[in-house]
Amino acid sequence: MKTEVFEALREIVYDNSGILLREGKESMVSSRIAQRLRALKLSDESAYLDYLRADLATELVQLLDVISTNVTNFFREPEHFDSVAQHLSETLAGGQSRLRLWSAASSTGEEPYSLSMTVLDVVEKHKKPVDVKILATDISTRVLETASNGFYEASKIDPIPDKYKQRYMEVEGEGYRATPKLREQLVFKRLNLSKPPFPMKGPMDVVMCRNVMIYFDEALRAAIVTDCHRLLRPGGLLVVGKSESIVNANEQYSRVAPSVYRKRE
Repeated sequence: MKTEVFEALREIVYDNSGILLREGKESMVSSRIAQRLRALKLSDESAYLDYLRADLATELVQLLDVISTNVTNFFREPEHFDSVAQHLSETLAGGQSRLRLWSAASSTGEEPYSLSMTVLDVVEKHKKPVDVKILATDISTRVLETASNGFYEASKIDPIPDKYKQRYMEVEGEGYRATPKLREQLVFKRLNLSKPPFPMKGPMDVVMCRNVMIYFDEALRAAIVTDCHRLLRPGGLLVVGKSESIVNANEQYSRVAPSVYRKRE
């Protein structure tokens, strides 16, 4: 890939998603946009850049779909879900009957469905009616379509604990589909995390923003963490990826477990 093409694509991606394509990622970008060149019958990457600039509003969504990294699993970093379950149990025990959670980079849905199973398990043990909604957002329309469909190959659901598989996943053909009970708690929306403040009002009990801020610069990470603080109710949890740290954590949050933070009251 020509340097000037990479630099132009890098600027467009950063300005519209906050994702930093670092030096040395030329081969990765070239391989990912190759499918767009084939689909559009374009001769080379320079021609694609011209096409992108001419129809940015439409093609940008396609570009971000192929650029975005979508590596995820059910119950990835399971101790995070243990922390969420404990927090929600304590919240309900304190008399609250409404739970709101946000999976901020939901990818193909494994994280929000894992959250939904965790919440259902807590609520069923609580034995009282609870109003639950889980917002699941991503910048990629392609992965949101997969997530809202709720269907997964059999190999994908291996990390789900057996007690949850039996209750919340139904066999369908050669795969599994999330049960209506699991899906009815979820709302899937496209959202660009690089544009805080976010349109939601809150208050949220849990925000999961995992393994996405590593792609952002420090200023954007700080802005996201600050707006999550606004959205969380006092005592609510912010969960980030294990390889991530949050800016100004001591001022806004107290650390309760590795990469799990509680909003200071």
